[in-house]
Amino acid sequence: MSYEQKEFIKELNGVAAPKGFHFMPNGKLMNDAHHIAQFGYIQKVISGFNIDTTDIDPDGESRGFVINGDSGAYFSIIVYDNNNNYYDFYNSTWVSNNVGLYKVRLEGDGYTNNISFPAATSKTYTIDVIAEIVGNCQTTHVGLNEVNNEDGTINLNESTGSDSLVLTKILSQDQAIVLTLSCIAPSLYTAGDNLTIDGAVSNANKFIVDETLTSKNIGLNDLVTGGSGGTEMTTAEFTLVTSLNPDRDNVKEFQTSVNNSVSDGTAISLTPPFNGVQPHFTDSTSGADLITSYTGASFSKSFSVEVQQPVGRALLIDRLPTTDDLCVVLSRTIGSAGIALEGENTSGGSLFFRFPIDNIVGLSSGMELDPRRNATNVTKGSFISSYTTTKTLTNVVEGPYTSSIQTKNILDVNVKGVDPVGNDVRTSDRNGIPTAQLGNVVFNKQQAAALAGDTVRIIARGQQQIQKASNMIVNIRDVEIVNTSTFTATTTSGVNDSTTIPLNQVGAAAIGAKISGPQVVDATIVSKSTNTGAGTIVVSANQTLDSGQSVFTESVKGFEIRGVIDVQNVPLSNTSLYFDLERFITCG
Repeated sequence: MSYEQKEFIKELNGVAAPKGFHFMPNGKLMNDAHHIAQFGYIQKVISGFNIDTTDIDPDGESRGFVINGDSGAYFSIIVYDNNNNYYDFYNSTWVSNNVGLYKVRLEGDGYTNNISFPAATSKTYTIDVIAEIVGNCQTTHVGLNEVNNEDGTINLNESTGSDSLVLTKILSQDQAIVLTLSCIAPSLYTAGDNLTIDGAVSNANKFIVDETLTSKNIGLNDLVTGGSGGTEMTTAEFTLVTSLNPDRDNVKEFQTSVNNSVSDGTAISLTPPFNGVQPHFTDSTSGADLITSYTGASFSKSFSVEVQQPVGRALLIDRLPTTDDLCVVLSRTIGSAGIALEGENTSGGSLFFRFPIDNIVGLSSGMELDPRRNATNVTKGSFISSYTTTKTLTNVVEGPYTSSIQTKNILDVNVKGVDPVGNDVRTSDRNGIPTAQLGNVVFNKQQAAALAGDTVRIIARGQQQIQKASNMIVNIRDVEIVNTSTFTATTTSGVNDSTTIPLNQVGAAAIGAKISGPQVVDATIVSKSTNTGAGTIVVSANQTLDSGQSVFTESVKGFEIRGVIDVQNVPLSNTSLYFDLERFITCG
Protein backbone atom coordinates (compact mmCIF):
# COMPACT_ATOMS: atom_id res chain seq x y z
CA MET A 1 0.00 0.00 0.00
CA SER A 2 1.39 3.37 -1.01
CA TYR A 3 2.04 6.00 1.59
CA GLU A 4 -0.91 8.14 0.48
CA GLN A 5 -3.34 5.18 1.02
CA LYS A 6 -2.25 4.63 4.59
CA GLU A 7 -4.00 6.16 7.58
CA PHE A 8 -2.19 8.92 9.47
CA ILE A 9 0.39 7.84 12.02
CA LYS A 10 -0.44 9.95 15.04
CA GLU A 11 2.03 8.30 17.40
CA LEU A 12 5.49 6.97 16.68
CA ASN A 13 7.82 5.32 19.19
CA GLY A 14 5.71 6.57 22.05
CA VAL A 15 5.73 10.16 20.84
CA ALA A 16 2.44 11.84 19.87
CA ALA A 17 2.38 14.10 16.84
CA PRO A 18 1.36 17.74 17.43
CA LYS A 19 -2.27 18.58 16.76
CA GLY A 20 -2.88 18.88 13.00
CA PHE A 21 0.21 16.85 12.13
CA HIS A 22 1.14 13.22 11.57
CA PHE A 23 4.31 11.20 11.17
CA MET A 24 5.59 10.17 7.78
CA PRO A 25 7.23 6.72 7.38
CA ASN A 26 10.69 8.35 7.68
CA GLY A 27 9.73 9.88 11.02
CA LYS A 28 9.27 13.41 9.77
CA LEU A 29 6.15 15.41 10.51
CA MET A 30 3.66 16.45 7.88
CA ASN A 31 0.63 18.78 8.08
CA ASP A 32 -2.65 16.83 7.89
CA ALA A 33 -4.34 19.38 5.67
CA HIS A 34 -1.40 19.50 3.26
CA HIS A 35 -1.40 15.69 3.01
CA ILE A 36 -5.13 15.59 2.22
CA ALA A 37 -4.77 18.41 -0.30
CA GLN A 38 -1.99 16.51 -2.06
CA PHE A 39 -3.21 12.91 -1.85
CA GLY A 40 -6.93 13.16 -0.99
CA TYR A 41 -8.86 10.94 1.40
CA ILE A 42 -8.87 7.20 1.74
CA GLN A 43 -12.46 6.29 0.78
CA LYS A 44 -14.33 3.80 2.92
CA VAL A 45 -17.97 2.71 2.69
CA ILE A 46 -20.53 1.49 5.23
CA SER A 47 -22.51 -1.04 3.25
CA GLY A 48 -25.27 -1.89 5.70
CA PHE A 49 -26.91 -1.38 9.09
CA ASN A 50 -29.04 -4.30 10.20
CA ILE A 51 -31.42 -4.29 13.16
CA ASP A 52 -34.88 -5.76 13.76
CA THR A 53 -37.22 -2.78 13.27
CA THR A 54 -40.41 -4.45 14.46
CA ASP A 55 -42.04 -3.05 17.58
CA ILE A 56 -40.27 -3.51 20.89
CA ASP A 57 -41.90 -5.58 23.61
CA PRO A 58 -43.56 -3.24 26.17
CA ASP A 59 -41.88 -5.34 28.86
CA GLY A 60 -38.50 -4.39 27.40
CA GLU A 61 -35.93 -6.40 25.49
CA SER A 62 -32.34 -6.39 24.25
CA ARG A 63 -31.92 -6.06 20.52
CA GLY A 64 -28.70 -6.67 18.61
CA PHE A 65 -27.44 -4.88 15.51
CA VAL A 66 -24.67 -5.26 12.91
CA ILE A 67 -22.83 -2.58 10.95
CA ASN A 68 -21.10 -3.87 7.82
CA GLY A 69 -18.64 -2.13 5.54
CA ASP A 70 -15.03 -1.69 4.56
CA SER A 71 -12.41 -2.51 7.14
CA GLY A 72 -11.06 0.80 8.43
CA ALA A 73 -14.33 2.70 7.94
CA TYR A 74 -15.32 4.99 10.81
CA PHE A 75 -18.78 5.57 12.22
CA SER A 76 -20.62 6.97 15.21
CA ILE A 77 -23.96 5.65 16.48
CA ILE A 78 -26.38 7.62 18.64
CA VAL A 79 -29.64 6.21 20.04
CA TYR A 80 -32.23 8.46 21.68
CA ASP A 81 -35.92 8.34 22.59
CA ASN A 82 -38.79 10.81 22.23
CA ASN A 83 -38.08 12.11 25.75
CA ASN A 84 -34.50 13.11 24.84
CA ASN A 85 -32.89 10.28 26.75
CA TYR A 86 -29.76 8.75 25.20
CA TYR A 87 -28.40 5.24 25.31
CA ASP A 88 -25.09 4.82 27.11
CA PHE A 89 -23.42 1.87 25.38
CA TYR A 90 -20.69 1.63 28.02
CA ASN A 91 -23.08 1.18 30.96
CA SER A 92 -26.13 -0.17 29.09
CA THR A 93 -28.30 2.55 30.61
CA TRP A 94 -30.38 5.47 29.43
CA VAL A 95 -29.20 8.95 30.48
CA SER A 96 -30.31 12.53 29.89
CA ASN A 97 -26.99 13.80 28.46
CA ASN A 98 -26.05 13.33 24.84
CA VAL A 99 -23.90 10.19 24.65
CA GLY A 100 -23.20 7.52 22.08
CA LEU A 101 -20.42 5.61 20.42
CA TYR A 102 -18.16 7.98 18.53
CA LYS A 103 -15.71 7.40 15.69
CA VAL A 104 -15.61 3.62 15.98
CA ARG A 105 -13.24 1.93 13.54
CA LEU A 106 -14.83 -0.94 11.62
CA GLU A 107 -12.67 -4.05 11.71
CA GLY A 108 -13.00 -7.29 9.80
CA ASP A 109 -16.46 -8.42 8.72
CA GLY A 110 -18.46 -5.96 10.78
CA TYR A 111 -19.31 -4.39 14.13
CA THR A 112 -21.89 -5.98 16.45
CA ASN A 113 -23.46 -4.67 19.64
CA ASN A 114 -26.74 -4.58 21.55
CA ILE A 115 -29.22 -1.97 22.74
CA SER A 116 -31.16 -2.67 25.94
CA PHE A 117 -34.66 -1.18 25.76
CA PRO A 118 -36.47 -0.71 29.10
CA ALA A 119 -40.05 -1.59 29.91
CA ALA A 120 -42.07 1.32 28.58
CA THR A 121 -45.02 2.39 26.45
CA SER A 122 -45.64 5.19 23.97
CA LYS A 123 -41.95 5.38 23.11
CA THR A 124 -40.14 5.90 19.83
CA TYR A 125 -36.41 5.38 19.46
CA THR A 126 -34.25 7.02 16.80
CA ILE A 127 -30.99 5.37 15.77
CA ASP A 128 -28.54 7.52 13.82
CA VAL A 129 -25.54 5.84 12.20
CA ILE A 130 -23.10 8.60 11.15
CA ALA A 131 -20.34 8.11 8.60
CA GLU A 132 -17.24 9.90 9.96
CA ILE A 133 -14.07 11.50 8.67
CA VAL A 134 -11.10 10.52 10.85
CA GLY A 135 -7.69 11.77 9.78
CA ASN A 136 -7.33 11.04 6.10
CA CYS A 137 -10.05 8.36 6.10
CA GLN A 138 -13.41 9.53 4.72
CA THR A 139 -16.35 7.20 5.27
CA THR A 140 -19.65 7.36 3.43
CA HIS A 141 -22.75 5.24 3.34
CA VAL A 142 -23.58 3.11 0.35
CA GLY A 143 -25.95 5.00 -1.93
CA LEU A 144 -29.58 5.40 -0.89
CA ASN A 145 -32.06 2.79 -2.07
CA GLU A 146 -35.28 4.55 -1.12
CA VAL A 147 -38.42 2.54 -0.41
CA ASN A 148 -41.70 4.42 -0.55
CA ASN A 149 -44.99 3.45 1.04
CA GLU A 150 -48.00 3.21 -1.25
CA ASP A 151 -49.14 6.65 -0.06
CA GLY A 152 -45.86 8.14 -1.30
CA THR A 153 -44.21 8.63 2.09
CA ILE A 154 -40.67 7.33 2.68
CA ASN A 155 -40.27 4.12 4.62
CA LEU A 156 -37.05 4.74 6.53
CA ASN A 157 -36.85 1.27 8.02
CA GLU A 158 -37.21 -0.50 4.69
CA SER A 159 -34.85 1.86 2.83
CA THR A 160 -31.12 1.07 2.74
CA GLY A 161 -28.04 3.25 2.47
CA SER A 162 -27.97 7.04 2.61
CA ASP A 163 -27.00 9.94 0.34
CA SER A 164 -25.93 11.92 3.41
CA LEU A 165 -23.59 11.15 6.29
CA VAL A 166 -26.52 10.00 8.48
CA LEU A 167 -28.54 6.80 8.18
CA THR A 168 -31.64 6.70 10.40
CA LYS A 169 -33.94 3.97 11.69
CA ILE A 170 -36.92 4.49 13.99
CA LEU A 171 -38.26 1.85 16.38
CA SER A 172 -41.57 1.98 18.25
CA GLN A 173 -42.61 0.66 21.64
CA ASP A 174 -46.35 1.02 22.19
CA GLN A 175 -48.71 -0.21 24.82
CA ALA A 176 -49.56 -3.88 24.90
CA ILE A 177 -51.92 -5.07 22.15
CA VAL A 178 -54.97 -7.09 23.23
CA LEU A 179 -56.15 -9.87 20.96
CA THR A 180 -59.71 -10.77 21.97
CA LEU A 181 -61.14 -14.21 21.22
CA SER A 182 -64.91 -13.99 21.31
CA CYS A 183 -68.00 -15.23 19.47
CA ILE A 184 -70.48 -13.93 16.94
CA ALA A 185 -73.72 -15.13 15.39
CA PRO A 186 -73.66 -12.78 12.39
CA SER A 187 -77.15 -13.51 11.03
CA LEU A 188 -79.00 -15.07 13.98
CA TYR A 189 -78.53 -12.50 16.73
CA THR A 190 -80.12 -9.20 15.80
CA ALA A 191 -83.90 -9.35 16.08
CA GLY A 192 -86.05 -9.44 12.97
CA ASP A 193 -88.74 -6.90 12.15
CA ASN A 194 -92.09 -6.71 13.87
CA LEU A 195 -95.03 -8.16 11.95
CA THR A 196 -98.82 -8.13 12.06
CA ILE A 197 -101.02 -11.23 12.06
CA ASP A 198 -103.31 -11.28 9.03
CA GLY A 199 -106.35 -13.32 10.08
CA ALA A 200 -107.41 -14.70 13.45
CA VAL A 201 -106.12 -18.14 14.49
CA SER A 202 -107.67 -20.37 17.16
CA ASN A 203 -105.58 -23.09 18.79
CA ALA A 204 -103.47 -23.77 15.73
CA ASN A 205 -99.85 -23.51 14.71
CA LYS A 206 -100.00 -21.90 11.26
CA PHE A 207 -100.05 -18.13 10.97
CA ILE A 208 -100.23 -15.64 8.12
CA VAL A 209 -98.66 -12.21 8.40
CA ASP A 210 -99.04 -9.02 6.37
CA GLU A 211 -95.73 -9.25 4.49
CA THR A 212 -93.54 -11.89 2.89
CA LEU A 213 -91.40 -13.86 5.32
CA THR A 214 -88.11 -13.24 3.53
CA SER A 215 -88.63 -9.48 3.39
CA LYS A 216 -89.38 -9.34 7.12
CA ASN A 217 -86.56 -11.52 8.36
CA ILE A 218 -88.40 -14.49 9.79
CA GLY A 219 -86.16 -17.49 10.26
CA LEU A 220 -86.32 -21.03 11.65
CA ASN A 221 -86.16 -21.32 15.45
CA ASP A 222 -87.17 -17.68 15.90
CA LEU A 223 -89.03 -17.06 19.16
CA VAL A 224 -92.44 -15.54 18.41
CA THR A 225 -94.14 -13.31 20.97
CA GLY A 226 -96.98 -10.84 20.81
CA GLY A 227 -100.44 -9.85 21.91
CA SER A 228 -101.81 -9.42 25.39
CA GLY A 229 -104.41 -10.71 27.77
CA GLY A 230 -102.95 -14.16 28.22
CA THR A 231 -104.53 -15.58 25.06
CA GLU A 232 -101.84 -14.47 22.65
CA MET A 233 -98.30 -15.66 21.99
CA THR A 234 -96.48 -15.24 25.28
CA THR A 235 -92.87 -15.87 26.20
CA ALA A 236 -93.99 -18.60 28.54
CA GLU A 237 -95.43 -20.59 25.67
CA PHE A 238 -92.09 -20.53 23.92
CA THR A 239 -93.43 -20.52 20.40
CA LEU A 240 -90.70 -21.25 17.85
CA VAL A 241 -90.84 -21.00 14.06
CA THR A 242 -90.47 -24.53 12.67
CA SER A 243 -91.31 -24.00 8.98
CA LEU A 244 -91.60 -21.20 6.43
CA ASN A 245 -94.38 -21.47 3.86
CA PRO A 246 -95.23 -24.93 5.23
CA ASP A 247 -97.77 -25.80 2.49
CA ARG A 248 -95.72 -24.17 -0.29
CA ASP A 249 -98.67 -21.98 -1.25
CA ASN A 250 -98.21 -18.77 0.76
CA VAL A 251 -94.93 -16.88 1.24
CA LYS A 252 -96.51 -14.99 4.14
CA GLU A 253 -97.28 -18.11 6.21
CA PHE A 254 -95.18 -19.83 8.88
CA GLN A 255 -95.64 -22.77 11.23
CA THR A 256 -94.73 -22.93 14.92
CA SER A 257 -93.78 -25.55 17.50
CA VAL A 258 -96.95 -25.14 19.59
CA ASN A 259 -100.54 -24.13 19.01
CA ASN A 260 -101.65 -20.61 19.84
CA SER A 261 -104.69 -18.41 19.54
CA VAL A 262 -104.24 -14.90 18.16
CA SER A 263 -106.53 -12.15 16.97
CA ASP A 264 -106.44 -10.53 13.54
CA GLY A 265 -104.07 -7.56 13.57
CA THR A 266 -101.99 -8.84 16.50
CA ALA A 267 -98.52 -7.33 16.50
CA ILE A 268 -95.82 -9.94 16.93
CA SER A 269 -92.06 -9.79 17.30
CA LEU A 270 -89.37 -12.33 16.46
CA THR A 271 -86.16 -13.09 18.31
CA PRO A 272 -83.54 -15.20 16.54
CA PRO A 273 -81.97 -18.19 18.33
CA PHE A 274 -78.60 -16.72 19.34
CA ASN A 275 -79.94 -13.43 20.67
CA GLY A 276 -78.44 -13.08 24.16
CA VAL A 277 -75.61 -15.60 23.77
CA GLN A 278 -72.42 -14.66 25.63
CA PRO A 279 -69.85 -13.55 24.66
CA HIS A 280 -71.02 -11.87 21.47
CA PHE A 281 -69.37 -9.29 19.21
CA THR A 282 -69.57 -5.87 20.93
CA ASP A 283 -72.68 -6.74 22.95
CA SER A 284 -70.97 -8.81 25.64
CA THR A 285 -67.38 -9.75 26.47
CA SER A 286 -68.36 -12.11 29.29
CA GLY A 287 -66.43 -15.34 28.73
CA ALA A 288 -64.12 -13.94 26.03
CA ASP A 289 -60.40 -14.68 26.23
CA LEU A 290 -58.09 -11.64 26.18
CA ILE A 291 -54.54 -12.37 25.05
CA THR A 292 -51.91 -9.68 25.59
CA SER A 293 -49.05 -9.23 23.14
CA TYR A 294 -47.44 -6.45 21.14
CA THR A 295 -47.32 -5.25 17.55
CA GLY A 296 -45.43 -7.47 15.16
CA ALA A 297 -45.07 -10.29 17.67
CA SER A 298 -45.57 -13.98 16.95
CA PHE A 299 -46.71 -16.46 19.58
CA SER A 300 -48.49 -19.70 20.40
CA LYS A 301 -50.79 -19.63 23.44
CA SER A 302 -53.58 -21.69 24.97
CA PHE A 303 -57.03 -20.13 24.89
CA SER A 304 -60.41 -20.71 26.49
CA VAL A 305 -63.68 -19.06 25.45
CA GLU A 306 -66.64 -19.64 27.80
CA VAL A 307 -69.96 -19.68 25.94
CA GLN A 308 -73.30 -19.28 27.74
CA GLN A 309 -76.66 -19.96 26.11
CA PRO A 310 -79.36 -17.29 25.73
CA VAL A 311 -82.08 -17.41 28.35
CA GLY A 312 -84.52 -20.17 27.57
CA ARG A 313 -82.38 -21.67 24.83
CA ALA A 314 -80.05 -24.62 24.64
CA LEU A 315 -76.92 -25.22 22.58
CA LEU A 316 -76.24 -28.30 20.45
CA ILE A 317 -72.64 -28.92 19.41
CA ASP A 318 -72.52 -30.07 15.79
CA ARG A 319 -68.72 -30.32 15.41
CA LEU A 320 -65.42 -28.88 16.61
CA PRO A 321 -64.51 -25.47 15.19
CA THR A 322 -61.49 -24.92 12.93
CA THR A 323 -59.55 -21.89 11.74
CA ASP A 324 -62.13 -21.57 8.94
CA ASP A 325 -64.75 -20.81 11.62
CA LEU A 326 -62.82 -17.77 12.88
CA CYS A 327 -63.57 -14.35 11.46
CA VAL A 328 -62.86 -10.66 11.79
CA VAL A 329 -65.52 -8.03 11.22
CA LEU A 330 -64.81 -4.93 9.14
CA SER A 331 -67.01 -1.84 9.14
CA ARG A 332 -67.34 0.02 5.85
CA THR A 333 -69.61 2.75 4.45
CA ILE A 334 -71.13 2.36 1.01
CA GLY A 335 -70.80 5.34 -1.35
CA SER A 336 -73.53 7.64 -2.61
CA ALA A 337 -74.91 5.55 -5.50
CA GLY A 338 -74.57 2.22 -7.27
CA ILE A 339 -72.54 2.10 -10.49
CA ALA A 340 -74.02 0.13 -13.36
CA LEU A 341 -71.81 -2.49 -15.01
CA GLU A 342 -71.65 -2.88 -18.77
CA GLY A 343 -74.79 -4.69 -19.88
CA GLU A 344 -76.24 -4.85 -16.35
CA ASN A 345 -80.01 -4.72 -15.93
CA THR A 346 -80.39 -2.31 -13.02
CA SER A 347 -84.22 -2.62 -12.96
CA GLY A 348 -84.61 1.04 -13.63
CA GLY A 349 -81.85 2.12 -11.28
CA SER A 350 -83.10 0.13 -8.27
CA LEU A 351 -80.57 -2.76 -8.23
CA PHE A 352 -76.78 -2.78 -8.70
CA PHE A 353 -73.88 -5.23 -8.49
CA ARG A 354 -71.25 -2.51 -8.01
CA PHE A 355 -70.96 0.24 -5.40
CA PRO A 356 -68.30 2.72 -4.33
CA ILE A 357 -67.00 2.18 -0.80
CA ASP A 358 -65.13 4.41 1.63
CA ASN A 359 -62.14 2.06 2.07
CA ILE A 360 -61.09 -1.01 0.07
CA VAL A 361 -58.08 -1.77 2.28
CA GLY A 362 -58.48 -5.21 3.83
CA LEU A 363 -61.25 -6.31 1.44
CA SER A 364 -61.04 -9.25 -0.95
CA SER A 365 -63.32 -11.48 -2.98
CA GLY A 366 -65.20 -14.06 -0.93
CA MET A 367 -65.85 -11.83 2.09
CA GLU A 368 -69.50 -11.83 3.13
CA LEU A 369 -71.64 -8.70 2.97
CA ASP A 370 -73.49 -7.88 6.19
CA PRO A 371 -75.64 -10.96 7.02
CA ARG A 372 -77.48 -9.19 9.87
CA ARG A 373 -81.22 -9.70 9.91
CA ASN A 374 -81.80 -5.94 10.09
CA ALA A 375 -79.50 -5.14 7.18
CA THR A 376 -82.63 -4.41 5.16
CA ASN A 377 -80.97 -3.16 1.97
CA VAL A 378 -78.68 -6.18 1.68
CA THR A 379 -79.55 -9.14 -0.51
CA LYS A 380 -79.07 -12.20 1.68
CA GLY A 381 -76.23 -14.53 0.76
CA SER A 382 -74.11 -11.77 -0.81
CA PHE A 383 -70.34 -11.65 -0.88
CA ILE A 384 -67.64 -9.72 -2.71
CA SER A 385 -67.02 -11.28 -6.10
CA SER A 386 -65.65 -10.46 -9.53
CA TYR A 387 -68.20 -9.94 -12.31
CA THR A 388 -67.76 -11.67 -15.64
CA THR A 389 -69.89 -12.20 -18.72
CA THR A 390 -69.17 -14.01 -21.96
CA LYS A 391 -70.30 -13.61 -25.53
CA THR A 392 -70.52 -16.09 -28.36
CA LEU A 393 -68.63 -15.60 -31.62
CA THR A 394 -69.89 -17.35 -34.72
CA ASN A 395 -67.60 -18.16 -37.61
CA VAL A 396 -68.49 -19.72 -40.98
CA VAL A 397 -65.79 -22.11 -42.19
CA GLU A 398 -65.85 -22.79 -45.92
CA GLY A 399 -64.80 -26.25 -47.02
CA PRO A 400 -64.15 -27.65 -50.52
CA TYR A 401 -67.67 -29.04 -50.75
CA THR A 402 -69.55 -27.76 -47.69
CA SER A 403 -69.37 -25.02 -45.11
CA SER A 404 -69.73 -25.28 -41.34
CA ILE A 405 -70.58 -22.91 -38.51
CA GLN A 406 -68.28 -22.79 -35.48
CA THR A 407 -69.09 -21.01 -32.24
CA LYS A 408 -66.75 -19.98 -29.43
CA ASN A 409 -67.47 -18.33 -26.08
CA ILE A 410 -65.08 -15.52 -25.12
CA LEU A 411 -64.81 -13.23 -22.12
CA ASP A 412 -66.87 -10.10 -22.62
CA VAL A 413 -67.00 -8.16 -19.33
CA ASN A 414 -64.54 -8.75 -16.48
CA VAL A 415 -64.67 -6.49 -13.41
CA LYS A 416 -62.62 -7.18 -10.27
CA GLY A 417 -64.43 -7.65 -6.96
CA VAL A 418 -62.25 -4.98 -5.34
CA ASP A 419 -60.97 -2.18 -7.57
CA PRO A 420 -59.19 1.08 -6.61
CA VAL A 421 -60.27 2.52 -10.01
CA GLY A 422 -57.24 4.79 -10.09
CA ASN A 423 -57.47 6.02 -6.49
CA ASP A 424 -54.13 6.23 -4.70
CA VAL A 425 -53.53 4.96 -1.20
CA ARG A 426 -54.32 7.90 1.07
CA THR A 427 -52.62 6.80 4.29
CA SER A 428 -50.26 4.09 5.51
CA ASP A 429 -49.30 2.94 8.99
CA ARG A 430 -45.77 3.24 10.35
CA ASN A 431 -44.90 -0.13 8.85
CA GLY A 432 -45.90 1.04 5.41
CA ILE A 433 -49.14 -0.96 5.30
CA PRO A 434 -51.96 0.93 3.53
CA THR A 435 -54.81 1.98 5.82
CA ALA A 436 -57.15 4.00 3.58
CA GLN A 437 -57.97 3.89 -0.14
CA LEU A 438 -61.16 4.70 -2.00
CA GLY A 439 -62.50 2.26 -4.58
CA ASN A 440 -65.37 0.10 -5.77
CA VAL A 441 -66.65 -3.30 -4.70
CA VAL A 442 -68.71 -5.78 -6.71
CA PHE A 443 -71.05 -8.32 -5.13
CA ASN A 444 -72.24 -11.69 -6.45
CA LYS A 445 -75.87 -10.53 -6.13
CA GLN A 446 -77.50 -7.23 -6.97
CA GLN A 447 -78.16 -4.96 -4.00
CA ALA A 448 -80.90 -2.38 -3.51
CA ALA A 449 -79.96 1.13 -4.61
CA ALA A 450 -80.90 2.15 -1.06
CA LEU A 451 -77.71 0.43 0.16
CA ALA A 452 -75.91 3.64 -0.82
CA GLY A 453 -74.84 5.52 2.29
CA ASP A 454 -75.32 2.53 4.63
CA THR A 455 -72.60 1.43 7.04
CA VAL A 456 -72.28 -2.32 6.72
CA ARG A 457 -70.34 -5.15 8.30
CA ILE A 458 -68.12 -7.30 6.12
CA ILE A 459 -67.17 -10.71 7.47
CA ALA A 460 -63.68 -12.06 6.70
CA ARG A 461 -63.46 -15.80 7.52
CA GLY A 462 -60.59 -18.24 7.59
CA GLN A 463 -56.85 -17.77 7.57
CA GLN A 464 -56.51 -16.19 4.13
CA GLN A 465 -59.28 -13.61 4.55
CA ILE A 466 -58.23 -12.77 8.12
CA GLN A 467 -54.69 -12.11 6.91
CA LYS A 468 -56.02 -9.84 4.15
CA ALA A 469 -58.22 -7.95 6.63
CA SER A 470 -55.68 -7.58 9.46
CA ASN A 471 -52.20 -8.56 8.12
CA MET A 472 -52.21 -11.18 10.88
CA ILE A 473 -51.71 -14.91 10.27
CA VAL A 474 -53.87 -17.03 12.58
CA ASN A 475 -54.26 -20.76 13.14
CA ILE A 476 -56.02 -22.75 15.88
CA ARG A 477 -55.21 -26.34 16.78
CA ASP A 478 -55.82 -28.99 19.45
CA VAL A 479 -59.38 -27.66 19.79
CA GLU A 480 -61.89 -29.25 22.14
CA ILE A 481 -65.29 -28.28 23.49
CA VAL A 482 -65.90 -29.00 27.16
CA ASN A 483 -69.41 -28.91 28.57
CA THR A 484 -69.61 -26.76 31.65
CA SER A 485 -73.30 -27.26 32.46
CA THR A 486 -75.26 -30.14 30.95
CA PHE A 487 -79.02 -29.77 31.31
CA THR A 488 -80.54 -32.05 33.92
CA ALA A 489 -84.09 -31.91 35.30
CA THR A 490 -86.39 -34.03 37.43
CA THR A 491 -90.01 -34.94 36.93
CA THR A 492 -92.45 -33.13 39.23
CA SER A 493 -95.07 -35.90 38.99
CA GLY A 494 -95.37 -39.35 37.52
CA VAL A 495 -95.85 -39.98 33.80
CA ASN A 496 -97.98 -42.90 32.56
CA ASP A 497 -97.58 -43.81 28.88
CA SER A 498 -97.58 -40.18 27.76
CA THR A 499 -95.45 -37.90 25.59
CA THR A 500 -95.89 -34.99 28.03
CA ILE A 501 -93.34 -34.83 30.85
CA PRO A 502 -93.60 -32.30 33.74
CA LEU A 503 -90.16 -31.07 34.83
CA ASN A 504 -88.83 -28.75 37.53
CA GLN A 505 -86.76 -26.86 34.94
CA VAL A 506 -87.17 -26.69 31.16
CA GLY A 507 -85.14 -23.57 30.38
CA ALA A 508 -82.23 -25.33 28.66
CA ALA A 509 -84.27 -28.10 27.07
CA ALA A 510 -83.70 -27.73 23.34
CA ILE A 511 -86.33 -28.70 20.82
CA GLY A 512 -84.84 -31.54 18.79
CA ALA A 513 -82.48 -32.65 21.55
CA LYS A 514 -82.42 -36.29 22.63
CA ILE A 515 -83.48 -37.23 26.18
CA SER A 516 -82.05 -39.98 28.34
CA GLY A 517 -82.15 -41.31 31.89
CA PRO A 518 -83.40 -44.24 33.95
CA GLN A 519 -86.52 -45.81 32.39
CA VAL A 520 -86.46 -43.15 29.61
CA VAL A 521 -87.40 -44.42 26.15
CA ASP A 522 -85.19 -42.90 23.40
CA ALA A 523 -86.95 -39.80 22.13
CA THR A 524 -86.41 -36.19 21.11
CA ILE A 525 -87.99 -33.03 22.47
CA VAL A 526 -90.84 -31.81 20.22
CA SER A 527 -91.94 -28.72 22.20
CA LYS A 528 -91.94 -27.17 25.63
CA SER A 529 -94.39 -25.04 27.54
CA THR A 530 -92.08 -22.24 28.70
CA ASN A 531 -88.58 -20.96 28.20
CA THR A 532 -87.65 -20.75 31.87
CA GLY A 533 -88.57 -22.34 35.18
CA ALA A 534 -90.87 -25.32 35.70
CA GLY A 535 -93.00 -26.57 32.83
CA THR A 536 -93.66 -29.48 30.53
CA ILE A 537 -91.91 -30.90 27.51
CA VAL A 538 -93.50 -32.93 24.75
CA VAL A 539 -91.33 -35.74 23.38
CA SER A 540 -91.52 -38.00 20.33
CA ALA A 541 -92.25 -41.27 22.16
CA ASN A 542 -94.51 -42.22 25.09
CA GLN A 543 -92.84 -42.40 28.49
CA THR A 544 -93.65 -44.01 31.85
CA LEU A 545 -91.69 -42.33 34.59
CA ASP A 546 -91.76 -41.97 38.36
CA SER A 547 -92.05 -38.63 40.10
CA GLY A 548 -88.64 -37.18 41.00
CA GLN A 549 -86.84 -39.09 38.24
CA SER A 550 -83.85 -37.45 36.51
CA VAL A 551 -84.11 -36.61 32.83
CA PHE A 552 -81.02 -35.63 30.82
CA THR A 553 -80.67 -34.04 27.38
CA GLU A 554 -77.74 -33.86 24.95
CA SER A 555 -77.98 -30.08 24.90
CA VAL A 556 -75.84 -27.91 27.12
CA LYS A 557 -76.37 -24.60 28.86
CA GLY A 558 -72.74 -23.60 28.47
CA PHE A 559 -69.37 -24.84 27.28
CA GLU A 560 -65.74 -23.86 26.82
CA ILE A 561 -63.93 -23.76 23.50
CA ARG A 562 -60.34 -24.66 24.33
CA GLY A 563 -57.23 -25.00 22.21
CA VAL A 564 -54.01 -23.40 21.06
CA ILE A 565 -53.82 -20.33 18.85
CA ASP A 566 -50.78 -19.57 16.69
CA VAL A 567 -50.40 -15.93 15.68
CA GLN A 568 -47.87 -14.21 13.43
CA ASN A 569 -47.55 -10.44 13.05
CA VAL A 570 -49.83 -9.00 15.73
CA PRO A 571 -51.53 -5.85 14.33
CA LEU A 572 -50.87 -2.26 15.38
CA SER A 573 -54.13 -1.98 17.31
CA ASN A 574 -56.35 -4.12 19.51
CA THR A 575 -58.07 -6.75 17.38
CA SER A 576 -60.99 -9.13 17.91
CA LEU A 577 -61.28 -12.61 16.45
CA TYR A 578 -64.68 -14.27 16.57
CA PHE A 579 -65.85 -17.86 16.48
CA ASP A 580 -68.82 -17.90 14.09
CA LEU A 581 -71.17 -19.96 16.26
CA GLU A 582 -73.66 -20.48 13.45
CA ARG A 583 -71.15 -22.69 11.63
CA PHE A 584 -70.72 -25.36 14.32
CA ILE A 585 -73.44 -24.80 16.97
CA THR A 586 -77.22 -25.23 16.78
CA CYS A 587 -79.21 -23.06 19.15
CA GLY A 588 -82.65 -24.46 19.88
